[in-house]
Amino acid sequence: MKSSEVVVEDKKLFYNNSGEMLQASSMEDSDSKWILVLSTSTVLYIGEKNGPFQHSSFFAGGATGAA
Repeated sequence: MKSSEVVVEDKKLFYNNSGEMLQASSMEDSDSKWILVLSTSTVLYIGEKNGPFQHSSFFAGGATGAA
């Protein structure tokens, strides 16, 4: 899932494909929930939790390094 792939630069998270900085709302400001998954090749993916979207959704049920 390329659109959710992130990279860390200067202690900040950026979407790899757009270069846009990831902006997650604080827990006090929003009821948003976020999912983080590390691939077996150590690529980090982050996405907002929406409905049936789960950790395994990033890789269509495939193996992950950590979730």
